[in-house]
Amino acid sequence: MPSDPELIARIEELLLTNEYVLIGIDGQSGAGKTTLAARLSQNFDANVFHTDDYFIPLDLRKENPIDSQNGPVDRLRLKQEILENYKKGEPFYCRKYDCQKQRLEEARLFKPKKLNIIEGAYSLHPELQKTYDLKLFVRVDPAEQQRRIFERNGRLGARQFLREWIPMEEEYFEIHKIASNSDMILEVQ
Repeated sequence: MPSDPELIARIEELLLTNEYVLIGIDGQSGAGKTTLAARLSQNFDANVFHTDDYFIPLDLRKENPIDSQNGPVDRLRLKQEILENYKKGEPFYCRKYDCQKQRLEEARLFKPKKLNIIEGAYSLHPELQKTYDLKLFVRVDPAEQQRRIFERNGRLGARQFLREWIPMEEEYFEIHKIASNSDMILEVQ
């Protein structure tokens, strides 16, 4: 497992040699993707974008059904809002999808930063992989994963994760070889 100093050194090297850096953090539910992105953002003053904010709205799922190969992420909107804008050096807008209300929130203005992070399941989908300067995959022990998901989502939410989302994510990881196509794999105990 790469230690934090190895990861920090890798990011520092990228920041020295690139005008803008984009990191993708994918991995298992409950593995700590969001926590890692937040920690890196604090260390490096980065923009952090969450694939959960790019969930495919219900009305678009008829055209773009959620399956294990493609997942629930609206990659087109993610490309249009983030990937086409973060290197321009100008402020840009992104809209968060609110799953509870089933609608897009008002656009929020982001100022360009040297380091940008996209974190969440399906962030390293093959359509997006070539855009990243560093691809991270985060794994967690199955027992710890279950404990974290129950703690985070409660009993009812955890059941849905265990029955639906985790099998779909695991199939996506396998189909697209997400871990082996990553630059670093981080193991969480």
